[in-house]
Amino acid sequence: MLPNVSLLSKRKLSLVTLIFCLVLFQKTNAQNPARFFNKTHLMTIGSYYYPEHWPKQYWAKDLKKMAEVGFEFTHYGEFAWSFIEPQEGKFDS
Repeated sequence: MLPNVSLLSKRKLSLVTLIFCLVLFQKTNAQNPARFFNKTHLMTIGSYYYPEHWPKQYWAKDLKKMAEVGFEFTHYGEFAWSFIEPQEGKFDS
């Protein structure tokens, strides 16, 4: 009876090791876009942002969040530009 238990334990250990290796391989390779795509061919990610729809105290936090998540551009609402630059060359900060 003991040899069967030992054989069963070895099989379980081998199976657990195999599963661990497969999961590790998938985490490191399968989800890596650089493995399949050249970075210059990937689409840039950004956001349209209309600050006139939000209280001014939210603006800095919103822009900081966009930077934290990796946005590469922010397009400001064309209708909001008069709030951001009320006079030519004078920006409201």
